[in-house]
Formats: sequence, C-alpha cells, structure tokens
Amino acid sequence: MMEMTQVKLDATNYFLKPFRKIVKKCLNNEFYRLVFKGGRSSGKSTVAAALVVLRTVKTRHSAMCIVKYTNKSKQALGTPIKNAILDLKLDKQFKWNKNLTEFVLLDKKGKETDIVIFCSGADRPETLRSFKESSGGFSTLWVEETQNFDSELDIQDIESTFSRSLDYCTVIYSYNPLQGKKSFLNKLYDFTQENDRLIEKVKEYDDYEFEYRLEETNLGDEDNPDLKLQCICHCTYKILKRFGLWKKIAPTDRKRILQGEKDNSNFYRWWYLGDTNGTGEANVFNNLDTYKFDKSLLNNNDIYNGLDWSYGGKDPHHFGRWYYDSKNNDLYCVGEIRLPPSAGLVDLYNAIRIGGCSEEIIYCDSGNPLLIKELKNMGLYSRAADKFGKTNGKYAGIFWLRSLHRIYIDPDFTPFTFQEFAGYEYAKDKKTGEILSEIPDGDDHSVDTCRYAICKVIKSDSLV
Repeated sequence: MMEMTQVKLDATNYFLKPFRKIVKKCLNNEFYRLVFKGGRSSGKSTVAAALVVLRTVKTRHSAMCIVKYTNKSKQALGTPIKNAILDLKLDKQFKWNKNLTEFVLLDKKGKETDIVIFCSGADRPETLRSFKESSGGFSTLWVEETQNFDSELDIQDIESTFSRSLDYCTVIYSYNPLQGKKSFLNKLYDFTQENDRLIEKVKEYDDYEFEYRLEETNLGDEDNPDLKLQCICHCTYKILKRFGLWKKIAPTDRKRILQGEKDNSNFYRWWYLGDTNGTGEANVFNNLDTYKFDKSLLNNNDIYNGLDWSYGGKDPHHFGRWYYDSKNNDLYCVGEIRLPPSAGLVDLYNAIRIGGCSEEIIYCDSGNPLLIKELKNMGLYSRAADKFGKTNGKYAGIFWLRSLHRIYIDPDFTPFTFQEFAGYEYAKDKKTGEILSEIPDGDDHSVDTCRYAICKVIKSDSLV
C-alpha cells in the first residue's frame, strides 16, 4: 500500500463548521459509507466533491464518481469536481480533459500519474466494468443523485464493483430524498436499521438545518464479524443561510424558499427540507384542490391557453384555459373544451371561437407544426409551445406544477381536467406494488395542455 500524503486542509475557509467533524473522519478513513441527504441548495454535492478530491490526493488512489445517466455526468459530477479543485487551490496538482470526465493527478514534476478521478454514467453497465485502476484500487466511490436509481440492488452492484479492492475505500452517496416513504433510500437511511448499532447522533441548530448519526454495521457474520462505520448526514439550505451564504443559493430557489416558508407547503418541505412527508399515495399532484369557478377570474391578464392534439386512437383533442396567480403561487383552471379524435380542425376552430378565446394566444403541442399553421391561417393566434431541453421537458413542467402552492380545479365546471389531475399517479412496481419515481404516461391530455398553456411561465421560472 502506498504511503498516504498529508493534506493541508483549512476547514475554516472551505467547509462549514458543522461538516468539519465528518470531513476529518472521512479523510482519516473512518467511514466505509458516508450518506449526504436532504433538501436542494444545501451544499451536499459541494462537500462530496471536495472529499473526493482530498481523498484522492491523500490516499494516492483513484476515485470513481457515478451518476445514473451519462449525459448528466459533466454537469452533476465533472463541474463540482473541477470547482472543488479550484477552490481548494489544487489546480496545479490536477489535469483534466475538456469533457470533465477524467481528472489526472500530477506528480511533483508535473507529470501525469496513473491516479485518476473518473466521472461516468451508469446507464451502460458494460462501460463501468471497463474502468481500470492501475494504482491498486479505488479509495473513493461517489454516487451522486442516488435517488434516480431504481433499487437497492442497483447501487449495491456499483458499490461491490468499485469498493472491493481496498479495505479503506469510502462510498459516498448524495441525494435528494423521494417524497414517498416507500422509497428504498428512505427505508435504508431515514432510520437506524435493526442490525446496526447507533454510536452517536448529533442534531445542531433548529429543525432541518443539520444533523448526522454514526452507525456500526456488521458486514460479516457472528463468527467472523466485519464491523464498519457509516455516517448518515441530513442538511438543508438553512445551514447555508445560518452561515451567511444565502446569496450563494440561486435566485429562483431563494424566491421559492421564501414562498414555501410562508405557506409551509408539502412541496417546500420535501423539495427544500428533504422531508419525506409523502403519504405513500401515488398521486403526483398532492397540491390539487377544488373550488367553485368564478367568472371574475377571467378578468385577469394572466390567462393562458393550451391545446393538445389527438393523434388518433382514443386520444381526444383537449383545450384548456388557466389563470396563474403569481402573487400567491396558485393556478386555477378556468375552462376546458374536449372534442373526440374524429373532430377536425374546423370543429376545433369553431369550439374555441365560441368559447370566446379567438383573440388570445393559444400554445399548442409543437409536435405538429402543420396543424398549428393551419389554425393560424383560419384566424386563431396559435403558437408552438416552448420546449425545455431534449429529454426533460415534461419532467420540468410536472415539477413546476408540483411546486405550486395550490392547483384549483372545479370538478363540475371542468370535469375532464379534474379527473385527469386527480388520477395522475406515479407508476407502481408490478411485483411489489411499490410506488416508483417514474412520471406517468397516458391519460394526461389536460396535464399536457396545462404545460403548453403556461410554457412561458415555466421557462422563466423552471425548477429543472
């Protein structure tokens, strides 16, 4: 085993005070597993990335950093690693490639060594198996955004692949908990397991600011015990705010945090406090509420219209009208038109015209630009709805809707919209019945119409 290098660490300048004990133990190889969980904008990934860098320098062994999807490896892994290297003033000791997927440690003469911080996605397992570590094993494994993995088995396979070479390999998990209490991560790390021995539990400051617990786990058996120490740390944006780093949080998040603190909504407690306050029910929109439609809402300027086409089969055409109360962060459904798939463009035009919306902009499903153009030629102000990236547009829209204080729908005035929003549920595992994090697909015409209608608002205030 190579001799470990002393690392001069000024924890005062880099790590916030509550993290320092954990950081010291991690750099001394006291943990076999370190779990960072909690709300958004809490500094979890920043601390994890810095530990990866410092452990690589100290142990003189490579590190493996993994996120589920390869196309997110640069943003979720490479950028935090690079920032940590620069902030720790270790940039003269590393060389990295343009894609930020490999950070090579340099020797005293500035030459490349075989010690590397690798960043990769896990969506191609065969690629992970191809990584080689010629310096004798990986001393650190970081799995970022662990909540995106489907099961405990998935992360166990990754852990066993990269942590078996060295006795002092430390596995770091960092994630934002899923809301449902049935999530495998919430089951594993919200409470001490039966076979673990609680050694220390520390809760600093107010609720949901910072706390951690140390547990001793036996990875062997009764006759041949293999006792290992793991640390589970829960932190939120409140710890940054306490130590004067409020402005380090993105403006959009600061706005939502202040609104959430005022409303104390379920979304705020989950998204920013990491509180797994889900009821276990599969409904996506737990902020859905009913109201009695009031015509006076139509006098507001913030009325948005959306249109979802039928592409045959049983899919209907759906037109929806929405009023966004930006002051209170509420959304009201103020109208719907539902036509069968057999209806043509003339039928759509007449229904929208009779509904009194012919002078307003209508944001349509962008998948058929020809239909948008034809409606425009007929006299409607039809436009293609904005997209939000190549792959996560629907995800962004759904999470924006979930972030609202309330979504108000009158089940009598707009029955199709209410039925779809109320029945919009996450998928369930067919064998276990466990609620998955997968966004549902199907029976979502009014949901899609809503996303199209308010696309301009989502684009300027997106969570994703």
